[in-house]
Amino acid sequence: MVFGSRAGLERRRKGLITSAEWREMRLRPLCFRGDSTQLGNRHFRLTPDARTCLLRIYGREIRLELPAMTGNTGEVLRQASELAADKKINLTFKLDGKRLHMTVDYNDLPNHPQRRRPVEALPCGCLGIDLNPSWIGIAAAENRSDPTSLGATALLEHALVKLDLAVDASPQLVRETLAVVADQAISMARKHRCGTIALEKGWVNFGPAAETGASTGY
Repeated sequence: MVFGSRAGLERRRKGLITSAEWREMRLRPLCFRGDSTQLGNRHFRLTPDARTCLLRIYGREIRLELPAMTGNTGEVLRQASELAADKKINLTFKLDGKRLHMTVDYNDLPNHPQRRRPVEALPCGCLGIDLNPSWIGIAAAENRSDPTSLGATALLEHALVKLDLAVDASPQLVRETLAVVADQAISMARKHRCGTIALEKGWVNFGPAAETGASTGY
């Protein structure tokens, strides 16, 4: 095992980096994995306002003053600090020469700012998704009387999404494109509180359960 990487050691041996640069590579990044039993992390402590991080190591305490974080990032940091203080989550910290990095599992945050609030689904609404090679069709419909009657069904909203992807499009571009389409479909389903989502040969029912009468949200 070579601290600072074998490539760095070879660069130092050939005189491509200085002794000070090699020392810096061996010392950083400093990384400590999260530990919920130790207030989120054994060595790092984030203050409730997320403006200061305390590093306790080798009997010393070092204060790292952080810039004010606003928006979703600031909200995530403050939630993570509160949950870590209650010994509920793990917080992994990494310190390099310029930045302090913190890693938190978004599933551990019950009020993540980017998580949509649950919507109670209605059994009379349905969202249909039609997949084609170059187009994806999305439609929301409602039937409040007779589900077997097409005349009793009303079209609430529809959209056609054209997939302008090259034949040799990268997997990442395909995933990003489909993610946008999926987000549009979810937004339409939430807007009309659709109880059923149909995808060609398959469907998912979010409406009231037959046995209990309880409904689920999405």
